[in-house]
Amino acid sequence: MVHPGSSGDGAVARLGDGGLKVAPFYIDLEQPVPASGIPKPGPLEVHLKDDHLQYAITWFCLAGAVVIAFGVWLRGQRRGSPAQGEDA
Repeated sequence: MVHPGSSGDGAVARLGDGGLKVAPFYIDLEQPVPASGIPKPGPLEVHLKDDHLQYAITWFCLAGAVVIAFGVWLRGQRRGSPAQGEDA
């Protein structure tokens, strides 16, 4: 199985510049099992980091801070403005 981001040329590794250079993809054998048993095939296990709750808490807290700041600003505007009918 060739994974996304591969060049599709099928070359896994090539020699050059005095060292081994590895292509930006890999091949994972899931089946069939080779006669020698090596390499041992198995399903690809992807472990992705799940930070959705942390991001949601962060953005809701930021939104709450904006609401509080707006309330403080609005309160200051109402206190600082002259009352109706009074000359400044």
